Amino acid sequence: MKKTKEFIKTIIKTKRFLYLTIIIVIVLFGVTLNIALGAFSNNKVNEFINTKVSNITYYLSINGYPGLILEIGAHKEKSFDLNVKPLETYDTKYEVVYDICVDSTCSSYQENIDGLEIFYSSLSIDGISGIIAADSSKSIRLVIKNDTENNQYLKLGINSGFVHNTLDMKNLIVNEYEDNFLGSNILSQYGGLSNIKEPTLDIFSAINTENENNLYKTIDDYGYSYYYRGAENFLNNNLLFAGMKWKIVRINGDESIKIIYNGKCLDELCETTNEDIITSSYNLNFDDNKYVGYMYGELSDTRENAVKNEIESTIKETLDSWYETNLLGNEYETYISNTLFCNDRRLQSEIGGEETGLGFGKENTIYAANYRLNTNKTPNLKCGALNDRFLISEKLPLIKYPVGLITADETSFAGLISSTDNLTNYLKTSYDWWTLSPYSFEEELAKVIYISSSGSLLNNNVNSIYGVRPIINLKDDVKITGAGSVSDPYIIIK
Repeated sequence: MKKTKEFIKTIIKTKRFLYLTIIIVIVLFGVTLNIALGAFSNNKVNEFINTKVSNITYYLSINGYPGLILEIGAHKEKSFDLNVKPLETYDTKYEVVYDICVDSTCSSYQENIDGLEIFYSSLSIDGISGIIAADSSKSIRLVIKNDTENNQYLKLGINSGFVHNTLDMKNLIVNEYEDNFLGSNILSQYGGLSNIKEPTLDIFSAINTENENNLYKTIDDYGYSYYYRGAENFLNNNLLFAGMKWKIVRINGDESIKIIYNGKCLDELCETTNEDIITSSYNLNFDDNKYVGYMYGELSDTRENAVKNEIESTIKETLDSWYETNLLGNEYETYISNTLFCNDRRLQSEIGGEETGLGFGKENTIYAANYRLNTNKTPNLKCGALNDRFLISEKLPLIKYPVGLITADETSFAGLISSTDNLTNYLKTSYDWWTLSPYSFEEELAKVIYISSSGSLLNNNVNSIYGVRPIINLKDDVKITGAGSVSDPYIIIK
């Protein structure tokens, strides 16, 4: 019995020793870990810790599109938005890095090139480095300047690590660029490109509110377009250019910027202006479907012949004459982009509506814009038929000058609807004016959509005399001063 008790005491002592040993090991581990974390906080990290963690993954997009390679033309500056979204379930540390590619495929890289620089935009929403939460994203605006003789290609990426890592960047973006690109300034007013959303479809059944100020996105023929919707007194989309007042309509998918004529400056500072109303019929003739065309065919015995771009409309001649007088050959013309204009001559039956005529001769016909805006309330910025896209082209020399008209769909995106007055919208003027959108051919009358002086989408015979508001597109690299308000409009820097 005595031996048994001594044996049990021996076991207890042994267990106590083991317990004590385990406790000591845990304490020592904790002290070691604390020292390590202290080293992190003091940036005293070893070589292993000071490298990026390659298995941390992100989704990256440039201007809303997947892909990491960016092209910039020779002697050109470009601003762009890099969006970073983590694919991990934990917070990480990130830093933006880049490589200079030898070609568009980025099959290999080259050293830094004299004359090629990348900057951090002063209008960026987020920094080029920092911590990103697992359920968030970062929108980083950058600027590339290429003063070389060739197009250059950059591949963007992320140097990543855990929150306690200290990272070494191989291509550090350290210089800030005072970003005065027009596109950057428009987007920054609404929280940056990644903050701009597509509208809900029900919005197009009502006019804008009297104090609405929005920038939405949708798809056009080039990509994502960012367009203004709202009231004149609340939108900062006012621009002075070439001695004239303009309203900015949208940033096109090719990053050019669409503007609509809004009057003439009578002094250098544009403190005194007038509407300087340009007037024209859409076409002098009206008794055939072909006369809804911006250009049209000599014959109208088939649909194909009716929509041939052979004869210029009356309104096209008016616009060309205006361009020759105000922009051709002067210093301002170099700022203008060759971006397409759409005279959508598709039939409503071609976009889901009922059969309503054949679109040539004297056949009663309902056109696509009529169906979209009156029946479905679904405006669209894509130009469905190649034959209805007008731009300067060596292959298809459809127009002489990069000037045209707004579409009825664009006015719907802006906040106008059919047969409803809208006295606050930024597109409203004191006179009626034409759009580029065919409406119908009925009772032997070709009709096109126009905007009334009360801000309503209406339609009338093409031989009616209404106002003409030229549309031009500015290049994506134009720079400005000002804030875009009525009292402090954007002004293009020469």
